[in-house]
Amino acid sequence: MPKDEALEREDAVLKLVCDGLSNERRTLTVVGRPDNEKHALTVDALIEVTEGGASRTWAADIALASKKFDRQIPAAMKQLEDNLLPRLEELAAKFDRAVMVGCKPFVRSDRHTRNGWNALMREYEENIFVRVAVAAVRPTGMWHDSEVSISWQGPGSSFWEGRRVLLSYHDPKIEEGFRFSPAVEKKLQVQLARAQAAGYPTILILDQKPPTYVRWTINSEPTPYDIGCGLAFATSWLKGKLDVGVLVQSDDSVHVVYGSLSALAEPEET
Repeated sequence: MPKDEALEREDAVLKLVCDGLSNERRTLTVVGRPDNEKHALTVDALIEVTEGGASRTWAADIALASKKFDRQIPAAMKQLEDNLLPRLEELAAKFDRAVMVGCKPFVRSDRHTRNGWNALMREYEENIFVRVAVAAVRPTGMWHDSEVSISWQGPGSSFWEGRRVLLSYHDPKIEEGFRFSPAVEKKLQVQLARAQAAGYPTILILDQKPPTYVRWTINSEPTPYDIGCGLAFATSWLKGKLDVGVLVQSDDSVHVVYGSLSALAEPEET
């Protein structure tokens, strides 16, 4: 994710969490951003929790909730757009209609040579084009399968910035099921472990929203229960210690999925 966009999303997530977990008895306030300051900690934020007249500062780190974004996907998206959009625009103009096409920006695996992969992608792109042409003459104007979804609209329609073709994307890893981002393990074993060693209670915030420049149309989105179970397992497996896990869902709702907020501001007994 571009650095500026990542920082903006972090700010937004922290605000959502503080607003979502504050109530008439409890207030959460960001009092520091160690990653952006000269600080011994390397967490994303320090959050002061005030409840029942007591206050305590917590260390919070943010990670994507699941592994569903590959850094090579933007290049795969661009390749699809470069190779498909001109042909699809011409086809849509011929029918005087607009079409929405959802496809998957596949990324080459180590099992394929570059030449072999390029041949597969050319075949995939040609298959998309053929399916769009077939869908245009169907009574419903639609086509859906495991790799492509197509929806033609009426005469003269236009979608995106005045264009007749809207090319968007399904998550190419949707069949893999839910897996935490590798960053989650690092957060538990490095950043948050250091904070705990320094005496801070810890909050791991899992952000379920993908980067804004990824135009997903379909996503595999685990429930808060699924993520809470996964976080409990990961914490136990890694022999880590986490006080509270919070999920920010793709609709920006906030859920406590691990631990308890009932004593957020209370210091540990000595």
